[in-house]
Amino acid sequence: MKRLKLTGLCILFSLLLLLPGMTNGQVLNVQETTQEYDQWCWAASSWVILQYYGNDFNQCDIANYTRTHATFHDFGSVDCCLPSNTSGWKCNYWNYNYDSAGSIRMILIDMPPTISNPSIDNYGEGRSLSASETQTEISAGRPFVIRIDNPGHFVVGHGYQNGNIYFMD
Repeated sequence: MKRLKLTGLCILFSLLLLLPGMTNGQVLNVQETTQEYDQWCWAASSWVILQYYGNDFNQCDIANYTRTHATFHDFGSVDCCLPSNTSGWKCNYWNYNYDSAGSIRMILIDMPPTISNPSIDNYGEGRSLSASETQTEISAGRPFVIRIDNPGHFVVGHGYQNGNIYFMD
C-alpha cells in the first residue's frame, strides 16, 4: 500500500530555514499542472499526486468526487465538468486537506482503488515538517501536499536539494 503524508499547516519559510543541512538531494518527477478554477488548488494538487501514482483522473472528476461526498459545503447537484456559467454550478469552492469527507486525504484514499492502483494511504500533520521528515518523504518517493497560510493554498512538495525544497504550485 502506498503511504503519503499531507501537511496540514506548513509555513514554507520555516522549511527553507531547516533545509540548509541537506546538501544531497532528490527531486521526484511530478507533473506540473494549473488549477482549472480559482478555488481548485486542492483539485490540482490531488491530480498531481494521483497522476504520480499512475491514476488517470482529471480535475473535474476529482471535484465531482468531492461534490458527492463533502458535507462541509453544498457543492450542488450540477456536474463539476459542466461550464461554470451553468445555473446551480457550485463546484468552484475551497476544500480541506484532511479530516473531512471529500477532503484531499479522502480523494487520495477513495478515488483510485483498483487492483493496479490501490488507495494512497496518507495522513495529515497539523504542523510544519522538519527537514528530516521532508527528506524521509522524498527519499521514500512520496510527494506530499502542503497547505500554505490559512485559510490556505495547496501545493505539492516533491523534492529537496542544496538547501531548497521543490514544490509544484
